[in-house]
Amino acid sequence: MQRLINNPCPLALFLVLLSGCATPLIDYTSDINSPARLKANIYVRFDEQKMDDMFIEPEVKLSIVNTIKSDLTRTIFYNGTNEVDVNVKIEKLTYTNNPWGLLWLPLVVIGLPFGKVEGEAQVYLEVRSLEGQVLGSYRAEKKESHWYNTAYYNKAMLLSVSGGATREALKLAIESMKGQLIAEKYLIAQALEKSKGGLQGKTLLLGNSDVDADIPRTSMKNPNAVAVVIGISDYQDPSVPKVDHAIQDALAIRQYLINVLGYDERNILPRDPAQTITAGVFKTLIRQQLPGYVKPGLSDVFVYYSGHGAPSTSIRKAFFVPADCNPNYVNSDNAYPLDDFYDDLSRLPCRSLNVVLDACFSGLSAKGEMLIKNASPLYLTVEHPLLAKENATLFASATSDQVSNWYPEKQHSLFTYFFLKGLQGAADTNRDGVITVQEMEDYVRDENSAVPYISRREYQRMQMPQVITKDKQKMLVKF
Repeated sequence: MQRLINNPCPLALFLVLLSGCATPLIDYTSDINSPARLKANIYVRFDEQKMDDMFIEPEVKLSIVNTIKSDLTRTIFYNGTNEVDVNVKIEKLTYTNNPWGLLWLPLVVIGLPFGKVEGEAQVYLEVRSLEGQVLGSYRAEKKESHWYNTAYYNKAMLLSVSGGATREALKLAIESMKGQLIAEKYLIAQALEKSKGGLQGKTLLLGNSDVDADIPRTSMKNPNAVAVVIGISDYQDPSVPKVDHAIQDALAIRQYLINVLGYDERNILPRDPAQTITAGVFKTLIRQQLPGYVKPGLSDVFVYYSGHGAPSTSIRKAFFVPADCNPNYVNSDNAYPLDDFYDDLSRLPCRSLNVVLDACFSGLSAKGEMLIKNASPLYLTVEHPLLAKENATLFASATSDQVSNWYPEKQHSLFTYFFLKGLQGAADTNRDGVITVQEMEDYVRDENSAVPYISRREYQRMQMPQVITKDKQKMLVKF
């Protein structure tokens, strides 16, 4: 089968022109407008291994690059004047040419189309600060097709900026990502301002690992869902070790909730990701703000925590350690008891509940150092009242006598990295487009490639995530 069909004889051309069967032209000007302009350095690159040969030709690539740069210069927007880098990767450009076999001759004679060009484009767009931090990432894949008559449709038409199924698919893919970017421009603006020293000087940006750069966007929509996402990295008492990657963990979880699980950004608490989580703030979030957002029987609730946990040496009880607490003095006033936390969540009239905890409660830090002075690790047996709820699932980073490790290479906590990697699609081992609780459990607990393996390799100690639920076939993600 010929991939490109050139113009036939003049008689056939005359018949085709009489038929009026022409491929529609493409107006490659954006329909998206916004009052806030982005000052952007735009870079375009290609994955040549996933492109048909004609699109690798230098003049064709140059035409694509110029078109994309011109379009994005006019239509990507941002609330402010700061400069950013916009990286566009053309991951796939292909087409197929499907004639109708032996039926072609009579159809040409009467001047009807008898073939179809199918074009496909897959594009990844990433916005970064000049320091290299990812501010937003987007991916889109589009397919377009046109019926055609070989007397009219040729290579020049396929490659033209103003026509061609593949180029149209590329335009639609970029339009889709621009729409997403514009919808999130104020979040990106806020993140960039914070990276330059605003809001308590905290740098609230995603990391540079693969789970930060390639966040998929599914078709899932869950407008009634509510989440509480907490990452506590810095503590007011300088003697308390920092949790290096807790903020990056929490920011990534937020983005996955929006992109992958279909949560409304306005339903993710705290509304300000940089808010300092004191004991009072923590309890208010769970006991007052969260219940106010929940629609009985309609809301799915997701709660995430990354930070220190610690035991009380006097009552052998596990506590979350807020930013204003010293682990040596945890109590019900200055910290949040884990069993109270579970009890508070169990009262929610939600449709389902997912709790993800990346913390350990033995009194050890991720470096293996004691958070509590002059004490040995306390191995507590933590009760899980969430088991009483039919619709609840708990993902814990480790058992009560283990340390929850960091993964500096990936700029995340070890468990959170693999949890995000699972949501990204790696946990869908049977490739059916659905990730269940069972698949996520199998993935993060894999002793040859996931959390237990990396923990043994890097720290010579065991970390085995725990998953507690009554329904391991419950769906987490649908792609």
